[in-house]
Amino acid sequence: MKALFFCTEIASSPKKKKKEQLVREIEIDDQVAIQKACDLLALPLSEYNFSNLYLFRKAHNYKLHEIGSDLSVVGTSYDKQTFLMPLFHPKNWKEFFSSAKKLGADYLFPISEQWWPEIEQEGLSIMVKEDESDYLYETEAIRMCKGRHLSNHRNIVRQFLSTYDVSCTRYRPELLKDVLTIIHNWADEKETPADIDPFIEGLQCAEKLLIKGWVFYADSQPVGCLFGQPLSKDIYLYHFSKALSHYWGLAQYMRQRTAEDISFTYLNWEQDLGILGLRQFKRSYRPIQMLQKGRASLKR
Repeated sequence: MKALFFCTEIASSPKKKKKEQLVREIEIDDQVAIQKACDLLALPLSEYNFSNLYLFRKAHNYKLHEIGSDLSVVGTSYDKQTFLMPLFHPKNWKEFFSSAKKLGADYLFPISEQWWPEIEQEGLSIMVKEDESDYLYETEAIRMCKGRHLSNHRNIVRQFLSTYDVSCTRYRPELLKDVLTIIHNWADEKETPADIDPFIEGLQCAEKLLIKGWVFYADSQPVGCLFGQPLSKDIYLYHFSKALSHYWGLAQYMRQRTAEDISFTYLNWEQDLGILGLRQFKRSYRPIQMLQKGRASLKR
């Protein structure tokens, strides 16, 4: 039996009994229900994916919120505010606002642009933080790396391939040791490697979560890896990408090489978290769209 961490009983009248609200930890056994809800919404935002919610449940203090068959996620943002994320399209936004307030939520997030008019009509304002927006690209553009704006990337990749004996292989459990070596070497290069623990947990349950990956070698040494999975029928989502920085051109080669194996029309490279180097790298590929994630404030 799943432990309940929060439970509020709502008084019922003789005529109509209101549905009970339950808030509890997200567990691996919730995969089918949560992923089904995400698939029905078919939103392009990276949060609408069970793997992201499960692997970052500790970082964002994610909890599953249930009212009858309707699922939502309660979380904490990096700036320490509480939000409620609907895993369904609310038919009654006012009722959903009320539920969010009872949970102590500061705002609704991440709200897809297609819902903004409905929410604004109810009197709530929408705010967007630039570092929370996902980067969307055409897979073919990354695969072919054509165009004057990508000439620098093409030159860097050529130089990388001419400097090292490079190979790429799809991830399998026997390569776990190599990937862990990459992760720890990458972490040594960074001051705040925030996603190391979620990445390692993702490797441990990659088969269950349906996460696939690529491992890259230079002169027979493991130097980079990239892991992802389908987000929708058209979009492939990159969860984790680690490239050792002193292998100049590796990061560019990894993006181009993995795109060769992906049959989806678009690639979601997730947000940049305000990290300057990551932002410059992602913008240099000129995304076709920045997928904005609205914060609908519940405080007037």
